[in-house]
Amino acid sequence: MKPLLPALGIAMTILASAPAADRSLGGFELFKITTTDAQVATNGVALRIVTGHKQAWPGVQLLAPDGHWDLSAYSEVRLRVKNTGTNEATIRCRVDNPGANGSRHCVTSSLTLPPGQSDTLKVPLARTSGGTLGGKLFGMRGYPAAPGISNAIDPKNVTALLVFVSRPTASHTFEIADIAAAGSYAPPTAWVTDANPFFPFIDTFGQYKHKDWPGKTESLADLAAKREQEARELLTHPGPDDWDQYGGAATGPQLKATGFFRTEKVRGKWWLVDPDGHLFFSQGITGVRMSDSTAVAERADWFADFPGNQPAFNQFSSKAFCLKGHFAGRNVECFSFRGANLLRKYGPDWKKVYPELVQQRLRSWGLNTIANWSDDSICRLRRTALHGYHQFAQPQAN
Repeated sequence: MKPLLPALGIAMTILASAPAADRSLGGFELFKITTTDAQVATNGVALRIVTGHKQAWPGVQLLAPDGHWDLSAYSEVRLRVKNTGTNEATIRCRVDNPGANGSRHCVTSSLTLPPGQSDTLKVPLARTSGGTLGGKLFGMRGYPAAPGISNAIDPKNVTALLVFVSRPTASHTFEIADIAAAGSYAPPTAWVTDANPFFPFIDTFGQYKHKDWPGKTESLADLAAKREQEARELLTHPGPDDWDQYGGAATGPQLKATGFFRTEKVRGKWWLVDPDGHLFFSQGITGVRMSDSTAVAERADWFADFPGNQPAFNQFSSKAFCLKGHFAGRNVECFSFRGANLLRKYGPDWKKVYPELVQQRLRSWGLNTIANWSDDSICRLRRTALHGYHQFAQPQAN
């Protein structure tokens, strides 16, 4: 159970494939450029665009030199944009398939810049849209993917880029450069076509029902096996060898032990110092909690073998006030799948067992502080220092 470090990958390819000499000009000499209530010029590096305000969408169209680009390997198109005018401008870029009309067969993003400022305008190459299955899915933070024409694009057949402003009341001057396809495309994990019928789509453990993945819980026996596996891993990896009981640097400078955390200047730099007098570098996470709140009101057909229907799990039913979304301004019925799974995994004494286990996990993962929105039952063990800790006034529903 060693901490994992994120791996970052970046990919970028100039859209207009050209020799090195041409690439220094941004490839603009390769585009067929058409204008609408706009004037263009190139300075050898960027394309300078001056838009009028007689038309609704003044700007330029950059046609693919060979008729189309295949951008299926990428997640977005990027343009470097600078506002060289005297007033604030919102610049838009539309990426087109054949038949694009502003709402279908294209995707659009925008960037607002004050005079003299520059930034990168990014247009996600959305292949799909969120599928609500005719409104049967609602109030979710994300939806299973549905193949779409509106607000989606076929990245294999990108024919043009439009760079423009929308319904301006004044003229704007800006430059674009470094047009690129970037980012690796990752396909959605869930589709509205994953199963027929789609409902129910959440299993008894609160997981997506129609897909499998490594580590997915399939049964109560899985939970028991994972409990034993974690116990072995925590025993093998109890935490950093050079930490004291608070997570301070036991092998570092020994300062005065005061029994309290404090700040002190050491060798010209300010440090946190733990109660044992060791230098302390806070590494922690927020939301160290034992429960969650999933709104179940109006969603009975979403859940397979719903544990909330069983008396043993009544303790995990609650009401929560929703601030926004489908249930905004309402106290709705909720259920904690996390709590139900803790009872299944650790038994009737889970409220005592789990806080102790969380403390072991934090230490094993190299974390020495607990921050905001964490459970009292975990924090009051006083095994891990609190950093800016406070609670929610009441649970919030997903």
